[in-house]
Amino acid sequence: MIKGKTKSGFRYSIDENIITDFEFIENLEKVMDNGAGLSKVLIILLGEKQKKALINYVRDKKTKRVPVKNLIKEVEDILSNPKIKNL
Repeated sequence: MIKGKTKSGFRYSIDENIITDFEFIENLEKVMDNGAGLSKVLIILLGEKQKKALINYVRDKKTKRVPVKNLIKEVEDILSNPKIKNL
């Protein structure tokens, strides 16, 4: 299990086997190509409980909306964790 914290302070834990899973890579490629499939990537990467926690973490306090750019920034930060990059 890889545990970490994003630069903004979101704490997460990820099964290291997920990072090398074909379905995760396939869905991540879709997100990188056209932004589609972010929800699926979050479920595979974090699981449903952490996905919801991340969504609430980046939710705008005034508008109550979830800016996609903030969500993507957190995912990029998670994936840049040296423990993940070196798998």
